[in-house]
Amino acid sequence: MKKIILAGVLMFVVSFFAVGPLWAQTSASVQAGVAAAVQGDVKITTEGSPARVLKSGDPVLMGDRIETEKDGKLQILLLDQTVFTLGPLSAVAIDEFVYDPANDEGKVKASMLKGIFRVVSGKVAHKKPENMTVDLPAGSIGFRGTNVGGVIDGQKTMIVLLGPVGVGRIYVTNTVNGQVIGVDIDQAGNATIVDGPNSGPIPVFQV
Repeated sequence: MKKIILAGVLMFVVSFFAVGPLWAQTSASVQAGVAAAVQGDVKITTEGSPARVLKSGDPVLMGDRIETEKDGKLQILLLDQTVFTLGPLSAVAIDEFVYDPANDEGKVKASMLKGIFRVVSGKVAHKKPENMTVDLPAGSIGFRGTNVGGVIDGQKTMIVLLGPVGVGRIYVTNTVNGQVIGVDIDQAGNATIVDGPNSGPIPVFQV
């Protein structure tokens, strides 16, 4: 595990200095991060291009969709140190990424589409939590600097606050009859479930 983390950090640093200021690039070429610890069959689709095999060290652009097959898994290291980990048969899209390393201002928005995932929030969420969101098939997660796991089954998602203990929180919401309904989770090991569209998150429970 230590080797995987070290390799990821090194790739992040190399990518950071190679990319330069993200706001100077066109929206079609903004590098959001890099792929790390890729195992098995993982595909990436960039808008306007066919899906291709993703390998460790490959860049991940804003707008890319990454999908793992039954033997696939990986980490996606964004340039603000946000980390997405995907298990088999999972998919995520990097919808929006803006980051200024000079002051850690920016915006991170992604969509978890299916499967098993973990998200560790980075500098954007730590600086301004409202600037990072992860959408689900139904509902979304707002971050307050923490580590979150989830399992998506169709349009149903279970979301678990993983920790660290006593640090961070998440706010899980969904729109029900035109109103946003949400639950706040601030204890590691607590969870909620969003059953689908027009369904509010269920009361928080211990996993």
